[in-house]
Amino acid sequence: MEKYSKNLRTAKSAAITQYDLDRIDYRVARLKHSFRLTVEDAEDLRQSMAVEICKALRRFNPRRSSRNTYVNRVLDRYYRHVVRQIRNQGNHAPWCPSSLSTRRELPEAHRYSGNGRIDDFELVDFQHDVTYIVTNLPPRLRRIAVTLMSMKPRDAAAHLGLHRSTVYRAIHQLRDHFMQVGWD
Repeated sequence: MEKYSKNLRTAKSAAITQYDLDRIDYRVARLKHSFRLTVEDAEDLRQSMAVEICKALRRFNPRRSSRNTYVNRVLDRYYRHVVRQIRNQGNHAPWCPSSLSTRRELPEAHRYSGNGRIDDFELVDFQHDVTYIVTNLPPRLRRIAVTLMSMKPRDAAAHLGLHRSTVYRAIHQLRDHFMQVGWD
């Protein structure tokens, strides 16, 4: 009988209250404003935060804090997690270059044909252009560029014995070199 009452007590404490919903709405409104989220994204965040509260309330101990304080701490922690996740999406998207040998589509400014697809001759021409740019790079940047043609930045850093941040700084420098030649 005691086991049943313990489960009932846990289920009752796991229910979302109006206070919880108000706290969720406040945080979602802040995220929506800060990151210009869509209505659908905001609704997804509301649901995720409610799920986080339900999962966390299983560990709630009323002797350590009040329920409202506990819920606020859970939401604060999840809020910081979401902020990091959103910022990292924007920061790391351009850091994953694709191999030139597998790339069959060019950026808008460098398309040779009208449909964006290039044939084998145009691909060879494109590869010659890249080879010309890479051969005119300083030796340190050339070594990194050649390695990045077949590896991700993290793997290239390990292969070259460099720190990852050094490789990322080199990527910025490589972009500058390509932009000077007219590759936007």
